[in-house]
Amino acid sequence: MATNLKSMLITLRIPVIFFSIFVISLFIIALAISSSQQITFSHNFIFTNTTNTFNNTPVKNTPNYSVLNKTNTSLIKNTNNSSITNFNIPTPFSTPTSYTGPIENAFYFLSGLFNKNVISVGISSFGINNIINNNPVGYIINTDQVNGNFDITSMQVSSVETAQGNVISNPYWDSGMQLNARLVFDYGGNPHSYWLQNTVTFSTTTNKFFVCNNIWNTDSNTANINLNPVTGIFSGDNGNLGSYDGVMFYYKCLQPAYYNLPFNGVLGIKIDSIGTGSSATTGIIFQYAINKNGNIDPVDCLLLGNNCNNLNNQKDVIYDTVLLPPGSTNAAIVISPELPSEIVPSSLNFPYSAELEIGGATYSQITAFSSFNAQLGLKYDSNGNENMVNFPSYWTFGVTAESTSNLVSTINAAGQATITTTNTGINPLSGITTSCNLLQLEASNLFLECSG
Repeated sequence: MATNLKSMLITLRIPVIFFSIFVISLFIIALAISSSQQITFSHNFIFTNTTNTFNNTPVKNTPNYSVLNKTNTSLIKNTNNSSITNFNIPTPFSTPTSYTGPIENAFYFLSGLFNKNVISVGISSFGINNIINNNPVGYIINTDQVNGNFDITSMQVSSVETAQGNVISNPYWDSGMQLNARLVFDYGGNPHSYWLQNTVTFSTTTNKFFVCNNIWNTDSNTANINLNPVTGIFSGDNGNLGSYDGVMFYYKCLQPAYYNLPFNGVLGIKIDSIGTGSSATTGIIFQYAINKNGNIDPVDCLLLGNNCNNLNNQKDVIYDTVLLPPGSTNAAIVISPELPSEIVPSSLNFPYSAELEIGGATYSQITAFSSFNAQLGLKYDSNGNENMVNFPSYWTFGVTAESTSNLVSTINAAGQATITTTNTGINPLSGITTSCNLLQLEASNLFLECSG
């Protein structure tokens, strides 16, 4: 694989977009939160970036399509489902609602991996409690925001493979971190679902990183994102469309910059109302903060008037705001154990989860680490006022296709995940109490009765 960034775009899923960064004002610096405190975002801090794109077709992170239902329902204007009239999304900011119906089995998605010894590792919520026996209990959360906090103190890659297990020699971008969530909204009288991704991609050989987002239409396997201010989504921040396996998706990526350890910050995805009256619509806001980049504090860099060797240190940056089609309503990030078809009838069989995961850089890559140590956290807004709280339960793996073969996640009672390397193999059952073994759990898309 080529080592220069432009040629990498031919084969990588993550395109790279160069941009010029505006200087953050001293007023914002005064409001910046210390890196030792829990971070929440201020939606008033909006920055616009000028972008340039390569003339290559970009390819980005995707769900694990190998086990998803294959349907042919059109998207955006979902004319094939025009007769659906019973769609109802619970009000956002409701307290977690107990759910005792048929529960989607997140373990089932592991069975579709090419390599049975790899998963994405981190912290996630599937809306399912940690005790998995004959009658698992779930909960439903509807929110306007999820945040993923990270503090990486050690990270070095030893090898990268394709999904089929073929070694990739000298990959430029070799590892990644993803904050992923499912958005549900009503448009034209029909329910729709998007998969939202806010990611950081790393090159541990050059100490570079870049921030990138994706929006995938998960109404069906052939669902496209339509970049149109009238009938589709619209970005005022120079976002683009890419194609993967004939499916169009939205993306915006920022210029690569240098990182040093410890590397501490937060990724956020927020749903907010934009405009008033007839022009009112819903915006998907992608944001990030870099609180610590090596031993240099970002605020100190700005106060001293230097760029700290282009470390891309920024606080509370909203780098992309994407508008849903005008007339969209009931938009919420949904975490639910229900079968996806119960929420969006034509939806891909893909969990309604939220996750912050570590794994490969792109294109279903599998990354092994010679060293890794990080603290991860995952929170949601419980009341619409950025009251970020823990989920009722956490799992240690995600369902994104980019994965790792030798990391393990341990989550404590405070909801903090510690990610380290392991010599004993991955463990999807970490933190789960169950009488079932992994093969039993992977057997069906619904949890079945089993005994140890």
